Amino acid sequence: MVRPETLAYLAGFVDGEGTISVGAYGRPSGRYLGVSSLSLYNVDPTVPVLMKQIFGGSLSIKRGKRPQHKDGYVWQAQGGKAYPAVKLLYPYLTVKRLQAENLLDFEEWRQGRRRVLNRGRNGLRGYRRADHQEILVYATRSKELNIRGTAG
Repeated sequence: MVRPETLAYLAGFVDGEGTISVGAYGRPSGRYLGVSSLSLYNVDPTVPVLMKQIFGGSLSIKRGKRPQHKDGYVWQAQGGKAYPAVKLLYPYLTVKRLQAENLLDFEEWRQGRRRVLNRGRNGLRGYRRADHQEILVYATRSKELNIRGTAG
């Protein structure tokens, strides 16, 4: 069990340095994917490492583009790992609250559709064409909410 103070601390970092998004992707096979994602970037590894310890996901190093730029640490969780993390952080989010609501709504919709997903070759899942419009609604809202310079 994660202490509420820790969740509030991490939510503050997500509000300031994080990205909460839903993306829609088409495949050449005609199947569609919707992916939710929560990520955090910081030049100090402390918080990204803590996010990985608590929520799982992946941790990587992003090299500075120029010599004067510091390397940064990127923590990321998608889908089944992003949903519980956002659900726990949600009560403490302020700036990214609407993005979190969009991700939570998408993941709850996706869970309801799980039984009717297509299975492709190689076991990859994709949604039917009819579901693609619904995925696009969540993805478009996510893109609008994540435009730089807008609060919430």
